[in-house]
Amino acid sequence: RQLLAFGRKSLQNVEVLDPNAVVGDAVRMLARLLGSGVELSFEADPRCGYVRGDVGQLTQVAMNLVTNARDAMPHGGRIRLSTATVEIGENHPHPDARPG
Repeated sequence: RQLLAFGRKSLQNVEVLDPNAVVGDAVRMLARLLGSGVELSFEADPRCGYVRGDVGQLTQVAMNLVTNARDAMPHGGRIRLSTATVEIGENHPHPDARPG
């Protein structure tokens, strides 16, 4: 499914979602799977608004970030995920992002 979506051969399940809720749910699930050597925390920005996106893809992004961070810390450590509202303008470092 992910490869098809990446190749744009499959439709994404785009909906209006609360990124704080989606990432928070992923963090709760991942915290149980990481083991005792890794501390996982999540800082939800209360000003973070709703976005249009695919819940499955956002969950997968959070899982990949946490998994990669864990793998980079063979002796344990702390992982902190957070949400934030960011205004994208013309000088933003991501040229494919639309201002908004």
